[in-house]
Amino acid sequence: MYKVPSFKHETVPPVDPPETDHGDHDEHHIMPTYVYVIILAILMCLTIVTVAVSYLDMQKYTVMLALFIATIKVTLVMMYFMHLKYEKKNLIIMIVGVLITYGIFIGLTMADFAFRI
Repeated sequence: MYKVPSFKHETVPPVDPPETDHGDHDEHHIMPTYVYVIILAILMCLTIVTVAVSYLDMQKYTVMLALFIATIKVTLVMMYFMHLKYEKKNLIIMIVGVLITYGIFIGLTMADFAFRI
């Protein structure tokens, strides 16, 4: 037969919060709201510029310019919204390595795209 649980108030011993190792982060970087609003406004303006560029007839340079603007937008998002601006140098070096690899692939893509037109 089913036994109804008792709802006695049992005291639970307090648990200490776990020790967290934040590595390189000795302090949290809390940015003022106006910085986020400014970055948001810049991102919106760059999006409008990207759409405007898509209507221009610049042949093969349209795609390159749109990718350049997208790279600026990604950099802003990474630096401010992901707080990579305050990271340690090792992480910055890895990110720069990824961006160089990204640039190589985009360059090869643009070279292939240029010969198709």
